[in-house]
Amino acid sequence: MDPRISSPAEVVQAVLVEAGLGAMPGNDELLPLDEIVDDWTLDVDTPQIFAGSMPDGVNVGVLVYDIAGDVHGRCMDDGQTWEHHGLLINVRHVNASGYDLAHRIARYFDTDWKQTVAVNGYYCYIHCINRTSTIMSHGEEIETKRQLWSFNAEVAYRDIQRELIEG
Repeated sequence: MDPRISSPAEVVQAVLVEAGLGAMPGNDELLPLDEIVDDWTLDVDTPQIFAGSMPDGVNVGVLVYDIAGDVHGRCMDDGQTWEHHGLLINVRHVNASGYDLAHRIARYFDTDWKQTVAVNGYYCYIHCINRTSTIMSHGEEIETKRQLWSFNAEVAYRDIQRELIEG
């Protein structure tokens, strides 16, 4: 039985976790950021990275949403459609260090790509992740005083192996 198809947000969530920029939700063994990310320290635990939605009780976290992307056409030889899937990266933080987290993720997207990541039981080959905006501040939440930032990006990827990953 084939594993379910993952959303682009889930694919990028796996990329960010594999890069050491955060942890999957529910990970109780979170390390301080200065232990996993070179030259970058914050006074909070590793942020959890969510895809699609993030619980309100999370004070420091990253949320990756699927948004509209671009369809660049279809190959007449094999019918393959070329797509860049749209993403919205939201960062929630208890202080201004959230901008640093958003900037670190944005800079990571600016690096060279062509890598493979495991997500939901299969492998995806990431051709590229491109930022399509700068980091935007959304100010402070009134009740919680948490600060919010976001930026847009696009990802191009394909499944390369539909077999379950043996753990």
